[in-house]
Amino acid sequence: GKGIWRRECQRLWRGGCECSSICDISHPMKIWPQSSEHQSAISHQPALDGLRGCAALMVLVHHYGLVANFEPQQMTALDGLVRRLLFFGWTGVDLFFVLSGFLITSILLASRNDPSYYKLFYTRRALRILPLYYLVAVIGIYILPVLGTIGQTLAGDAHIHQIWIWTYTVNIGMLWGRHFGSLDVLWSLAIEEQFYIFWPLLVHRLKPKTLGCAAFLLMGLGLAIRIVWILRGAPLVGVYRFTLTRLDGLAVGAFLACLHSGSLTLGALPRRMLTVSAYLLIAGLCVLLIWCKAFYPTEPAVAIIGYLALSGAFGSLLISALQPGSLTQHLMNNSALRLVGKYSYGIYVFHWPIREALLFKAVPAQLVNRVGARGGAFLFCILGIILSLLTSMISFHLYEKRFLSLKRYFNYKKASPPQRIPDL
Repeated sequence: GKGIWRRECQRLWRGGCECSSICDISHPMKIWPQSSEHQSAISHQPALDGLRGCAALMVLVHHYGLVANFEPQQMTALDGLVRRLLFFGWTGVDLFFVLSGFLITSILLASRNDPSYYKLFYTRRALRILPLYYLVAVIGIYILPVLGTIGQTLAGDAHIHQIWIWTYTVNIGMLWGRHFGSLDVLWSLAIEEQFYIFWPLLVHRLKPKTLGCAAFLLMGLGLAIRIVWILRGAPLVGVYRFTLTRLDGLAVGAFLACLHSGSLTLGALPRRMLTVSAYLLIAGLCVLLIWCKAFYPTEPAVAIIGYLALSGAFGSLLISALQPGSLTQHLMNNSALRLVGKYSYGIYVFHWPIREALLFKAVPAQLVNRVGARGGAFLFCILGIILSLLTSMISFHLYEKRFLSLKRYFNYKKASPPQRIPDL
């Protein structure tokens, strides 16, 4: 583990000050990389690795910080602020959604004229996502239940309800009251994969301008379905995990990809309206953060407008990270953030089982008893981050890379960039 950590830090440190090759949002993205062992359809953007690392850390701090029962006997104003920040960490999932929608749509747009469009996308996607997902599924369904009390606690009812896991529908199973132990965390992965069943078809079939409009309409569709569901008395936790009520982030990322790639152009007035809308969403998010006692999916205001406001804010952050020389890009190019971002998939998948195992052993309570509520929460967060990162690094280098190496048989062919379609 130490050797891998040292090599990764040295590699990222040497490349930490690279300038992004993506230009301003009004210009097309650099579609083809100069060279790559497993050639992707778009150039690699280091700052987005850092942004992905931020998303992973937000989720980790939320799940590990809150479970340590951060409630000092004498709550100060600073303690209250820290507790609000810990609650806010769940939004890292929404940042993941925005990033995913942007990157996947950028890849699809860049390769939409490739004769092997569907084969390349789904094969490369499967090689990245499925091996770890199904490894964790096998462990949770078949191995944990035979490992004694702790294993049975982590497994929960995963064996009984395993059909939802195999079919990537954990989020829908949870709507029906099914629970999967430490595999509950797979709900957000299910949302992404369900979205990518139909989205590549739309990218391939629709004209770029129409695709941008479709992405914009999906934002409104997610909001409309949430409002209807909530008015009909649907539980807010269910709204939080259902694909059609969580379209905001993926759709915002997809819309920004259409703009950033040059596939969709806007006139001066629509661009100004888009900018004003982004500012309004950020302002609305700030109001919600101040107004809500706890900015959480169980708050009706958060469930109705909060997801869209978050997606707009994170979309603005993403575009800022792509601006050459911007402060956001400089911060996101940090080698430590990029390191976490590289292993974020494994971190997200493993952090919940690790958390549940530490809870079973009463580690948070022991830390709080030893160093107090503040120190205990801090140490538990650090412990969770380290264990999650190390586990994901081991998984990546000893297991996942074997499948990723197969991508060399499914490279995107280098071709001349597509003609920019005029905005009629």
